[in-house]
Amino acid sequence: MIKSMTGTGRAETALRARKAKLIVEIRSSNHKFFELNMKLPTPLAGFESVIRETISHKISRGAIQATVIIQSANGDKSSNQHENTYTKTLTLDYDLLSNLLNLTRTLKQDYKISGDINVNTIMSFPGMIVPAKTLEQNKNRELWQHVQKTMIKALGALDKMKREEGAFLCRDFVRRITIITHALKSIEKRSKIIRHELNKKMIPNIEQSAQIELLSASRAIAEELVRLSSHTRAFLRTIRTKNIKSVGRKLEFILSEMLRETETILAKGRDTSISRDGIAIKEEVDALREQVRNVE
Repeated sequence: MIKSMTGTGRAETALRARKAKLIVEIRSSNHKFFELNMKLPTPLAGFESVIRETISHKISRGAIQATVIIQSANGDKSSNQHENTYTKTLTLDYDLLSNLLNLTRTLKQDYKISGDINVNTIMSFPGMIVPAKTLEQNKNRELWQHVQKTMIKALGALDKMKREEGAFLCRDFVRRITIITHALKSIEKRSKIIRHELNKKMIPNIEQSAQIELLSASRAIAEELVRLSSHTRAFLRTIRTKNIKSVGRKLEFILSEMLRETETILAKGRDTSISRDGIAIKEEVDALREQVRNVE
């Protein structure tokens, strides 16, 4: 089933440790290829490649705008929280300190070992003193885990909207292909009548050379009619087949072939009725080409 390239997906997650709310919004619009623009808070700097991989795994083409916002409890939104002010600042790894103190208490309680841990022991313990930036990067990795889950939810919401719009497009495509099919049958019927009349020499007031030329043209478009009919079936198969990568590009190729065959029919037809139906087909093909630009 086809999907539209346009849509919006949004998801939110509460960040209790930061007393904030995480908001992920992904917008998609028409584009010939996959193009991603990201607006990220500073804590997610360095995660651009994995974000791109996450989104491109779900979306094959379109202009994508991905925005991640960390909203504080007072409602402030910031895309530049926690600037890089930690380069020369030291701090304690408080998780490690808590673990060390818990071990000390366990030794004293369970094994009746006396003695107290002092500040010098704590400060000299390997890994206890760390650059504040390193600690912040560890927190940012935890933040990314929340972002990834929220982003997947937003992509799911976006995909749902694109499929719903794709269903409307699909119905319009089927309607237009049906019109083309009826016009093809009309051209084929008229072409057979012309050949029959020419073979029986039933068309008056036309010179023999003109009749031969008209008969040759009528026979010539038979091949185009067969190919054009085949292309319409291929178009319908494509929009109904699941899990086709870049459906829009394939449909564009089919329609370019349909347009080529239609223009050949118009050039060779040399009959008012055939020309009228050929023009109707061309109008529908042009409309389909315009609509297919909305398909992922």
